[in-house]
Amino acid sequence: RGAAPVPLTTARTMRPRPVALSDESAMRALDPAGVERLIGPPTFVRQDSGATIWQYSVDGCVMDLFWYRTDAGQALVHVEARNIHSPRTAEMQACLDHLWKARAAQAES
Repeated sequence: RGAAPVPLTTARTMRPRPVALSDESAMRALDPAGVERLIGPPTFVRQDSGATIWQYSVDGCVMDLFWYRTDAGQALVHVEARNIHSPRTAEMQACLDHLWKARAAQAES
């Protein structure tokens, strides 16, 4: 039993919930357009060895999304988050929640 997929609705019609670091399967269920509808465009995009890496950053919290091309389009294969101010997991989750809320608020405006 995995986490339920996140519905593909816009940030204006659904207040997005914070992404838990353990909820990578819910993030993987989204396509690039679904991620952008929820939290807006990435802060930075990089191409690296067949992967497209989207980076979101707010106040020292960084989330990287690793996309690879498949026959069905872009697939999210890995989600990574870090707090550049603290390596502690509890603080990292709070940081990621802050990033998610700040980016969702930006996407709504």
